[in-house]
Parts: sequence; C-alpha cells; structure tokens
Amino acid sequence: MLRRLCSEELIEKSVTRFLSDNSLDTLRQELEAENYGKAHAAAHTLKGICLTLGFMSLSEPAFALNDMLAAEKRPEDMEKLHAALSEAERRRGLICSAVAEYCGRQK
Repeated sequence: MLRRLCSEELIEKSVTRFLSDNSLDTLRQELEAENYGKAHAAAHTLKGICLTLGFMSLSEPAFALNDMLAAEKRPEDMEKLHAALSEAERRRGLICSAVAEYCGRQK
C-alpha cells in the first residue's frame, strides 16, 4: 500500500476517510429500493476503495457484489447477494474497529 499511496501520511488520511465511507449503506438502500444500477455503482465504488487501500478481506465480498449487480438488474440469486452484503458489512466493521483502535493509539 505504501508504494501505491506514496507516504504514510496519505495512507493514514485515506484509511481514516474510509471510516466515513457510506458505499455499503448506499448499496443496501439502493437494493431495498430495487435500484440495481445505483446499487452496482455503490458496489463498484466499494471495490475500488478496497483495492486502493489493500483491504483484501473486504474486497472478496465487494467483488462478488459488483459482479452480481453488473447487469444492473435484479440478480437471480438474491439470497447469495444478501449473504455477500452481510459479509461485506461484517468485514467492514472489523476493519473500522481496527482503524479506530490504531488511530486512537497514534494520538
């Protein structure tokens, strides 16, 4: 990640900004509204954030969500979609907890 983002300061800023990212919330809201095009956009954003920051544990469900929503229509297997969304939310929570703990120790 240091190679991609060039400095520890930029890494800290980017990872801290991740704490306020709302792509998963947007994804869930758009799925509930059956707006699959916007849900796909949110999944794509989440996937990009994961790759940029090196959050590989979260990238797996993010890729699955992106792929399932790529056609921008109701996926055939909604149970699988909701399972991937729940797993992404769980993993995001773990990352946010670790980042918050790390940032608390740095002050």
